[in-house]
Amino acid sequence: MLKCLSIVLMFATSLVMVSRLSAQDAPKRGLRTPGSVVDQLGRAIAKLNLTDDQKAKFAELKKEYEPKFKAAGEAVEKVNITAEQRKARWEAVQAAHAAGKKPEEATAAGVAAMNLTADQKPAIEAIETLGKEFHEKVLALLTPEQKEQLEKMRGERAGRRARAEN
Repeated sequence: MLKCLSIVLMFATSLVMVSRLSAQDAPKRGLRTPGSVVDQLGRAIAKLNLTDDQKAKFAELKKEYEPKFKAAGEAVEKVNITAEQRKARWEAVQAAHAAGKKPEEATAAGVAAMNLTADQKPAIEAIETLGKEFHEKVLALLTPEQKEQLEKMRGERAGRRARAEN
């Protein structure tokens, strides 16, 4: 269960580096806003009935990590991820999901499909490291029951995605 939660949070974190794209609009869309992962995760855990202490600790993490994600997002912007790379990532992630791969496997497949240059790799690696660090700290705030509820929400989201793809 904890591994699944980690996967969900890692996947969410990976979204900060490249926007969700559909094959037809890949060239039009850019990177997600730097704070979007923090905001997205904040909306998800807000549904977990956090205690006042947990809310305060998450607010501290948010305050600490938003500028870090912003800087990392700007570094990714500077390395010019191309429309072709975004499209390749999107297609690889969709194929991995369709094949029943775990979220972290789908993310890894997407990054691999991008064929990053030597200039791009450090920026992507930095944001992945930052995301892992952030998700570990967020998980540490949650009770086992909250982690279970988050896992259930992840399953529901995966079910909606599967229905939408069919």
